Amino acid sequence: MGDLGALILSTRKQRRLSRRQVARAAGISEEYLRRIETMGKVPNDEVVIRLAEVLEIDMQQAVVMAHRDRAPEAAKAFFPVFRKPLSRAKELVSVPVVAYVDAFEPFRIDLNKPAIDEIPLSAVTLPEKVVPSHLYAVRVKGNSMLPLFRDGDDLIAKPASMGTIREADVVIFRDVEGNSWVKLVEFQGDEVIFRSLSPLRRPIRRRIDEAVKLDKVILIVRK
Repeated sequence: MGDLGALILSTRKQRRLSRRQVARAAGISEEYLRRIETMGKVPNDEVVIRLAEVLEIDMQQAVVMAHRDRAPEAAKAFFPVFRKPLSRAKELVSVPVVAYVDAFEPFRIDLNKPAIDEIPLSAVTLPEKVVPSHLYAVRVKGNSMLPLFRDGDDLIAKPASMGTIREADVVIFRDVEGNSWVKLVEFQGDEVIFRSLSPLRRPIRRRIDEAVKLDKVILIVRK
C-alpha cells in the first residue's frame, strides 16, 4: 500500500463512507478504488483530485503523495540523474541553460539569446547517439515541481517528435504562440495527454498523428 492509498483508506473510514459511495462520487469503479487503497495502485492526477474533493483531503498533498508513490519506477523511466561536480572548471564545450521554469508559468526558448548559464559536457554522461550541438537545458526555479524536480535542477532536452516519445516521458511542450511547458506524457487510445506537474493546470490533449512541437528531457543535472 502506498502513502496515498493509506491516506484515502483512513480518511474514508474516519468519515464513515463506504467504498461504493466514494467510488461513485469520484466517478471510478469500486474495484479500482479497492486497488488504490490496498494494492498500491496509483491513479492519474485527475482521479487523485476527484478523490481529494470527495474526501475533503488537501489537493496539493494528495497529488504530491501520488507522485511520490510513483517515484521509484518513474525515476528509472524518466531519465538517469547526474550530480554536478562542483569543483570541476567550466569547459569550452557545454550545454546552454536558456530559461528558468516552474509548474505554473509558461516560458520561452530563444537559443539566439545569451545563455543564463552553461553545463560543461564533461560534467555529464550523455546517452549514445545524442548530438551535443542539438541540446539545451532549462533550470527549475522553486519547488513547484516536487517530488520529481527540485529548485536548481537542470533539465537537458533534445529535439523530439510524437513518434519518438513514450509513456512517462518528460517533455518540453510548445504551443502555437511559442509558450513552453514542462509536461508528463500519457497515452489514452489515439490521444497523447501532456500533464502538468501542477494539479491546478489542465492537461493538454493531442491526437497521436497531430504535429506538435516538443523536445524530450533526457537528463537531469542535480547539484
